[in-house]
Amino acid sequence: MLAFGRYNHPTTKIQSLTGNLDSHCKIGLEGIISEAGDGKCDHLILNCSAITGLDLGGVGQLYTWYFNLKANRIRLSIVSPPSFVREALEAAHLTDLIPIYRSVPEAMLNGLSAQASPR
Repeated sequence: MLAFGRYNHPTTKIQSLTGNLDSHCKIGLEGIISEAGDGKCDHLILNCSAITGLDLGGVGQLYTWYFNLKANRIRLSIVSPPSFVREALEAAHLTDLIPIYRSVPEAMLNGLSAQASPR
């Protein structure tokens, strides 16, 4: 079971994920995507520091989340994944699509830099 913690920034949503990341995980993308349409969200940061398990379904979920968000012009970043999660993401080439950062402030700073440059 995956638990979530949410924190807000004017245009960035930060979600802390806890537990197993698998095919049954939901993070409420519909709400985030509708907020993007209102100009309230253009960057989603997943804090993965407390992930305790990851399976192929979880990797698939990350692909799905990435493409759903990208279609709505929302950037996705991952923060502090455990080494086994990072290795799985690298093996699946997800790190080619989704940047990984050491901390939430680093992800936010890079997200703000990306926002300033034209898309």
